[in-house]
Amino acid sequence: YGFVTTVDREIMRDPEREVGYGITDSWDEIVKTLQGAPVSTDTKLGGYVREFKMRVRQDTDEIYMRLDDEQTERQLLAGRLTMLFRDRRAHAYTRHLMETEARMSREAWVRATDASDLVYGEVMSLRTTVLGQMSEITELQATDRRRQTVILELLRIDHRRSTEISKLRTALQGQVTALHGQVTALQAHRDMKDLLGVLHSQSYQRRLVAVHRLDLFM
Repeated sequence: YGFVTTVDREIMRDPEREVGYGITDSWDEIVKTLQGAPVSTDTKLGGYVREFKMRVRQDTDEIYMRLDDEQTERQLLAGRLTMLFRDRRAHAYTRHLMETEARMSREAWVRATDASDLVYGEVMSLRTTVLGQMSEITELQATDRRRQTVILELLRIDHRRSTEISKLRTALQGQVTALHGQVTALQAHRDMKDLLGVLHSQSYQRRLVAVHRLDLFM
């Protein structure tokens, strides 16, 4: 492990300070404890030595645990780096797809904007046309109402004329009937006059015949 060499260099540079990963120099702590403690028996010294060994063992185990964790983390990072290196083609292809999609999206947006502008222009043109047609329809409706008014007035006039004509026809029929009666009476009078004339003529002829006969006898 290169970590041990690093720790050794740190200790040699400054033996008094804490080294990496929060590990302290346990020997210095024990020495300070012994220097400040009164002279004791060998039993107490043996207890300090056992405590020192236990601390050294704990620190060593902790160092190796952290070294193992560091090595595992380095292996994971190396694996991820290898995976990224292997997947760079896929990432490049993905980037190409994303750039292509972005470009197509921009083009689609431009086309959509152009189409929207075109549709807006057509809608405005259609709106203008519809407004013009609505104005024409309004004028035609007004004209139609005026025509309907004129037609109704003409119908009323025609009805009055029809009534007057019917009255005149009735009066004329009465006059025609009266005239027909007069003509019939005149015709009868004329026939009677002709008959009287015929009778008078026959009587005159008879008179002449009688006179002629008288002359013959004389």
